[in-house]
Amino acid sequence: MITINIKRNEKNEIVSFSLNGHAGYDVNGKDIVCAAVSAVTNMVLIGLNEKLGIDLNFEKSDGGYLKVELSDKTESKEMISAQVLLESMVTEFLDLESNFKKYILVQER
Repeated sequence: MITINIKRNEKNEIVSFSLNGHAGYDVNGKDIVCAAVSAVTNMVLIGLNEKLGIDLNFEKSDGGYLKVELSDKTESKEMISAQVLLESMVTEFLDLESNFKKYILVQER
């Protein structure tokens, strides 16, 4: 199962997220659940880092773990744009969770 944790600040802004585990829906290379989660995550990371220029802090391991935190120095204009991407990501993860309950768990703090 992929566990996705979303962390929000006191303004209800998403400031970090993490993914841990493997879906186990199918074998590597044929797992559509892992592929969907990876595609959504990669799109958001490209949007945040390459398109918006937001500094991100990463933790990553080969065991299926990724943690991403927005820099404390993110300016308000960039934060607004970042929230659109991040909220869209959460919406898609929740949609995937509703369709693949045994393979994805989304938790918000």
